[in-house]
Amino acid sequence: MRRALDWADDWLNNEPSLDLEGAVELEGAKLDREWLTSAKQTIRQLRIRASSSLINVAFVGGFSSGKSFLIGALQHKLQYEAVINKTGIPSDRYVGLLFSAPQETTACPATVVPVDADTELDASDRGFLRVRFSGNKEWENIANSPVPAVVAAYTTQDQEMIINRLNASHREQVVAEVEILLSDFTLPAKLYDLPGHGSLQPVHDEISNRAWADADCFVFTTQATQTVGKSDDELIRRLYDHHVNSGKPIIWVVTGIDRANVTRNLSDNKVAWQETVDKDNDYLRGSFPSPYGKPNTFYGADGFIGVSPAWEAYGRWLTARGNGREADGDDYISASKMEQLRSVLTGLIENGTGRRHISIISREARSLISSRLGLLVELLETARLPLDRLAAENSDLRRRLSQLQSAIPNVRQQLGAALQAHTRNVERAFRGLPGYLHAELDGQIRAADLTKEREANRIDARKTQLLKQWAADQGPERIWDEESRKFLDATLSTVRVVLGDTRPVDKLGATGTRIDLEQLRVPPSERYRTGAQDVIGQVSKVLGISTPVVTGIAAAAGLISGPILAVPAGLTLAAGLVYGLVRRHKGKSDALDLLRSAWIQSLDEAAQDYQVIFVLAISAKATSIIDRAAEILAERGAELSRKILLAEGGLAAPDNASRKELVVRLEPYCKTGEKLVSQLNELAGSFR
Repeated sequence: MRRALDWADDWLNNEPSLDLEGAVELEGAKLDREWLTSAKQTIRQLRIRASSSLINVAFVGGFSSGKSFLIGALQHKLQYEAVINKTGIPSDRYVGLLFSAPQETTACPATVVPVDADTELDASDRGFLRVRFSGNKEWENIANSPVPAVVAAYTTQDQEMIINRLNASHREQVVAEVEILLSDFTLPAKLYDLPGHGSLQPVHDEISNRAWADADCFVFTTQATQTVGKSDDELIRRLYDHHVNSGKPIIWVVTGIDRANVTRNLSDNKVAWQETVDKDNDYLRGSFPSPYGKPNTFYGADGFIGVSPAWEAYGRWLTARGNGREADGDDYISASKMEQLRSVLTGLIENGTGRRHISIISREARSLISSRLGLLVELLETARLPLDRLAAENSDLRRRLSQLQSAIPNVRQQLGAALQAHTRNVERAFRGLPGYLHAELDGQIRAADLTKEREANRIDARKTQLLKQWAADQGPERIWDEESRKFLDATLSTVRVVLGDTRPVDKLGATGTRIDLEQLRVPPSERYRTGAQDVIGQVSKVLGISTPVVTGIAAAAGLISGPILAVPAGLTLAAGLVYGLVRRHKGKSDALDLLRSAWIQSLDEAAQDYQVIFVLAISAKATSIIDRAAEILAERGAELSRKILLAEGGLAAPDNASRKELVVRLEPYCKTGEKLVSQLNELAGSFR
């Protein structure tokens, strides 16, 4: 992938040597240069993405659960130092990428982002710190390898730490998010350190929700010195809902096992951290039982992994010092089990996310290069034409452009109406959901002691399983599979008809490829994306539910992120499932019968919320297809406009000698471009 992108970069860089502006008087030459500059920047960004973010990992857990400490260690950026404290007694100190403290400190989302070594910023050593302040879209550069006090100043709200911000003007601003760019990395993974939900700054929740949608997997961290309990329950429940409906794996980690490495029971020699792991696994199995007859993918075969970033850092320090203690260092590194955790993440890259990642980048690069290649092929064929044919073609080009410009506004309206019809067919399948939930759960709820956490978790887990199972077995997923296929085929047909009406047999002999499904699946650029509120408005019309209600459900489920709707990988995204918030009805003083009654009544609300989320998710995905169709038509209009300019330039300067020279220069360049597109196309198909 990286070789192909390097090839693409070289190909674009070589275009100026063709002297196209000197060969053809092109009024849009300035715009052309700007496009080329933008294209080269895009390829560079794709190169960084290809090499660094094969997987996006969201680290979640309670405050002081060890997320920040663990993230630095995974990239081998946790350093051990032996120091003498104020009492004169030797002590240990660990310096990582992100600030860690035993109390609640992290105030904003932080991300460690691997980048190419040739990035414009110096991301060597412990990386380059940059921040984005609330209300700003641009990032502000801070420093390379900043000291821990500076990192703490930008990632916390502690007034005593904020004073260490390097710029005085920064001390009065709220940090929205922090990034550490890292050119020397172990895992090609973007690692999100996410704070708990319910931040004092709404922008932090917004960014965290976006990270949940972007993440390929999650790492839940908890300390070895205590077992998971009520304080972790809400987060674990949210993870469960998200996993069931998106399929994203969860990696369970008990960290800090070095702090609980004492033997409590001499009969079995089991140390404290091993007991913690056992109890935490019992909690997961008891609260979130396996689906009937199926393996439990939520906690997997092994459940929690016990690790010690501190042991690994200390072991590496011993090994580096030598002094005959290399074997001891190796023992500490092995006991830390950090390589086991890295192996799990590497396996996810090799077996799934990495392949999907390569396919996406290949399609985006192919779309970019194909667009440029099409223009150059047109220029080549124009240069080959005799002048009389060129004049006739120029007239035909203008007619075709006029037809296309007239058709574009109608396409969105036509496809939008078609989408609503397909969505209504899915919506009708939800009519039996409330009755299904009541039939399956009313008896279980009446028999359960919902005042006990484990019983409540068990019922909630069963509800989520039933919703997912019902969507798969009773129709919505199956119906949408069929409806989405029909919609995609109809969209492709519509685009081809419009382009066919405006592009019959190309008299210039251009060999532009027909629009295919893969081109429609490429995400639309920011300019053409439909806003979240527009999608919500469409769904409101289909479901007959007020827009504020749909907006509220989407927000509660973490779907809305900025101006664009964030759609997770699974169509039946966790509605949280918003009904999980039925716990707000669960007061400690409620009588058990009243509590059971509230849970039973909430099933109707759960069915509606799930329906809204399902329809919202499929509508957002389908709307993205419409946006992309509009972009393809607009791009073809731009191509026709440029082609008209090329033809007019050729008519204005009928110098056959210069045109022959242009053919000589362009022909091998276009052939190279065709080979490059073929390579990108092969990559896109191989790793789909």
